[in-house]
Amino acid sequence: REGDHLVLTVKDDLRVGLVHVDSVDGAQVHSKTALRLFAIYRGTTLCNRAGQPLGTVLSAKDSGELTLTAPPTGKIAPGEDLWMVDAAVGETVRLHAIMSWQK
Repeated sequence: REGDHLVLTVKDDLRVGLVHVDSVDGAQVHSKTALRLFAIYRGTTLCNRAGQPLGTVLSAKDSGELTLTAPPTGKIAPGEDLWMVDAAVGETVRLHAIMSWQK
């Protein structure tokens, strides 16, 4: 707990994919990385290595092309590795209690 905020640390990795960027053209991110699980990337958040969100994935292709819902919010350099993350800043997450305790 930090003040009035409850801080949660998850043990599951929320990163679901990694892509090595070749180029960016507007909302298109081009890569030679084969995205074999391309169907699960829709709706994920594209983040840089520092964890800063750059955009939301609208669609992905097996060939390595990602389409974002809008152009990236930050600079993406060719050769950069980007993570696709299954959660985003500001998203609502509901955690069901399996135990409760009061002092």
